[in-house]
Amino acid sequence: MNLNGKSFSIPFGALRKSYCSKCGEKLKTEKTHRVVTKYDKDYYRYHDVGRFPQRDYDVYDYRYMCPSCQARISFEEQRIIRKIQKRNNKRVLSSYEMKNDYEECKAKCSRNALITSIITSIVIAFIFSALLYFSENLPKTNKIFIVLGIFVSLSVFLVLGAVKRYKGTYKLKIKSGFSYEKEAQLKKLHTYSSHNKNLIDVSEKCYCFYCKSVMDAKEITEFLDNGQTAKCPKCRIDAIIPDAIDEEINESIINEMNEYWF
Repeated sequence: MNLNGKSFSIPFGALRKSYCSKCGEKLKTEKTHRVVTKYDKDYYRYHDVGRFPQRDYDVYDYRYMCPSCQARISFEEQRIIRKIQKRNNKRVLSSYEMKNDYEECKAKCSRNALITSIITSIVIAFIFSALLYFSENLPKTNKIFIVLGIFVSLSVFLVLGAVKRYKGTYKLKIKSGFSYEKEAQLKKLHTYSSHNKNLIDVSEKCYCFYCKSVMDAKEITEFLDNGQTAKCPKCRIDAIIPDAIDEEINESIINEMNEYWF
């Protein structure tokens, strides 16, 4: 819900009990606040294209917090984890169980969200049409056809909106499913793809999170930003991360970088 440059989310997900997949502790809800600008990836979730003035949004949201291990996780990601926990009939999950079941459970959550939105849209249209039918403001002649036309039109409008959200922002949110900590990690790693010439000079391997290639640092010969930012020799995109950094780099992280940024 947007109101005067502020966005509020109602935490319906908090009505269900959820447990941490790392330690099994019952999760608590935590209110968050951040400022969304036009440079953020999800800016147009809060700002319609073409609306003026273009201003920053104060976004008040909710997430889960584990009181034991202090892990933070979004409602969307926990919804997927909850299905994996149910499938394996246990709260604490191994990395193998998470990796093995995540994609299938993610797809089920996405489909369930679409079905729920469609059913809700039809129910809202039915209630509105029923109220019109029993009101005295409509002419008695052809009343049933007028109400039926309104019901069909409103149902189509709301269902199309639900499908649009599924294909657009909502599906993207379910697809990424990144926690706040993971997003912070991916954003930090992204900083190493810019002005990274000095790091590449002391690296052995480099990773491109656009084409997901792994290469020797000596293969990189093209640079941008006055010779400071590396270009991938295979896809020619400035998405190179050298291995001479403190953070761990592996195939899984590169895949997450590609999913998040592209």
